[in-house]
Formats: sequence, structure tokens, C-alpha cells
Amino acid sequence: RGGGAHPFAGTVAFISEGIKRLRAVHAGEGTSLRLWRGLRNVRGESLARTGGTERAPLSCTPQLETAARFAAGSSAQQPPAFPREVLLSREAFLLLITVKSF
Repeated sequence: RGGGAHPFAGTVAFISEGIKRLRAVHAGEGTSLRLWRGLRNVRGESLARTGGTERAPLSCTPQLETAARFAAGSSAQQPPAFPREVLLSREAFLLLITVKSF
């Protein structure tokens, strides 16, 4: 965290180039994709300050239940039956990401 050069600048450059190429291939499709991102052990003020960005590729899922389980800190075997109060008390967040084009 903080300023300075990214520790994996070369890797990020390759990822960026790959995304640009994938976008070019799918440019005319006009499809959108809804993805969920579960965050845990994150403070609301920190999330607001950084805009939810991270210095690494983030993992997303099209399944809300999977993101909710991750945010709640549960394993894949546990059911996603967590009251909203529990999620909030553990400082967990669910972000909906809509991608217009890849």
C-alpha cells in the first residue's frame, strides 16, 4: 500500500495487454456480464478511500452465493445462510460489477 512502483509491473502489463486483446475480439457482441466480488476483513472507510481497488487481480464470480460465502468467511461446504447483521458485523461487503464488454 502507499506510493511507489507496483511490485509486479511486468505482470500487470501482460494482464492489461491480454484484456485489451480480448476486448477487441468481443467488441461487437454488445453483451454484458454481471459479476460479484465478496470482500471480508475490510473497513468501510478503507474501501471508500481506495474505491475498492487492489494492487492485484481480483477474483469475481457470476454466483452471488459464492461471493456471499467468501465475504462471510465460510467454506464452500457451509450454506450461505448468513443474516445481513452478521455480514456487516464482520466488515464484509458484496460488490456487483457489471461489465458492458469484456
